[in-house]
Amino acid sequence: MAGYPTTIFEEEAILLAAVMEDEEREGNRTRRRFWIRDIGRLRGIHGEFHHLIQELHGNNEEFKSYFRLNQEQFHELLSIIEDDIKKKCTNWRESITPKERLAICLRYLVTGDRFKTIAYSYRTGASTVSSIVNDVCEAIWNRLQDKVLRIPSEEKWKLIAKDFEKLWNFPNCLGAIDGKHVLIRAPSNSGTTFYNYKKTFSIVLLAVVDAHYRFTVIDVGAEGRNSDGGVFSNSVFGKALKDGSLNIPADEPLVPHGQSLPFVFVGDEAFPLKRYLMRPFPRDQVHNNEPKVCSITDSHEPDVLLKILLVFWFRNGGL
Repeated sequence: MAGYPTTIFEEEAILLAAVMEDEEREGNRTRRRFWIRDIGRLRGIHGEFHHLIQELHGNNEEFKSYFRLNQEQFHELLSIIEDDIKKKCTNWRESITPKERLAICLRYLVTGDRFKTIAYSYRTGASTVSSIVNDVCEAIWNRLQDKVLRIPSEEKWKLIAKDFEKLWNFPNCLGAIDGKHVLIRAPSNSGTTFYNYKKTFSIVLLAVVDAHYRFTVIDVGAEGRNSDGGVFSNSVFGKALKDGSLNIPADEPLVPHGQSLPFVFVGDEAFPLKRYLMRPFPRDQVHNNEPKVCSITDSHEPDVLLKILLVFWFRNGGL
């Protein structure tokens, strides 16, 4: 029995040490004490939505300058997607309303600011802004894609062609086409799939616009290693043009009783020359000592899409 007390004491010491170690680990853990950061507690008073935007409601011109939508358009869009972006309130915090969610998303799309910058303005978290932008953009796409970016009818293509001839002096033109590299972080294990000629990682936005700078076709997501011509050839749009399933009008003469010519899209040198796609002559094949022969694309049309893509360039730090 002489060793019995010693065993008890050893067991108690071991048990005590284990308890103290657990308490130390528990104390080192970062506990989440609050659902809302200090900066967000006064969102309802000092946040941009509850302060500045309420003042803009009294000035429709300033409201449109801020959101690129007037108040009627803003509320119409809100009514379309409200149920899709509404979140439930909890016992711990009140959810951000659909109206404020739409305001945050539109402000991001208008300015191209960093999520953290928008978060400070609206007194919320950067991760919250990121989630809101993704949710609202998805809701807008799901609700409006079939209405806004539907395949044009033959009559619609002809109206677009008339606008190009009137505004840009280009007959039988259905749109200006170009691509833009949007910088991304390289996905895991992607190798050089998204590595482009500028030695950065990107995905490609391929777009077609009409004579009024309005998008008629978009294709997003092609890997950055592909050229504009490659993206075009492999896109749904490019394949539909090739198989003739886009309601493209039949050939028409440029002048009365003249030869009938096809309707075309116009692009830069990165695109292939096709019956339905015009491009400039390659610069390396035109020598300075030769008489200049202007191609049909030596006019204003490339500027149409260039102006739009420059907006993406400066906002998103593209190529």
